[in-house]
Amino acid sequence: MITAEGLANAGYRAFRDNGSFLKGEGCTCLWQKRVEDGKGTRYFINVYEWHLDRIIRDYPGPVPSFEPETTFSMSTGGQNVHVTYPARGAAIGEVESFFDGMWRKMEFGYEEINESYSAVAA
Repeated sequence: MITAEGLANAGYRAFRDNGSFLKGEGCTCLWQKRVEDGKGTRYFINVYEWHLDRIIRDYPGPVPSFEPETTFSMSTGGQNVHVTYPARGAAIGEVESFFDGMWRKMEFGYEEINESYSAVAA
């Protein structure tokens, strides 16, 4: 199960603004992790922390709840692919493995290429 402590321990950075600019009321934090290798940044994993009990009276779900998502860049340019992972009960490691497998199998591109890698490749 995803928790704020687990996200912090897995290297996620917390961005808090009380939800006003994140995803709306009830969203209290964006947890973000850059996924990279020697070539550059593959993608970012965003995990939104929700406290839906603040906006839904008698909310029956878990508080807080977490919504992981990412956006992959196409290696050929053009459209991006946005993916949301249904995290009910999943650990953050499962989410990361799913996104990594998808990035590899679909052969998505990089968000950013390291300058040092570009110079060596040229």
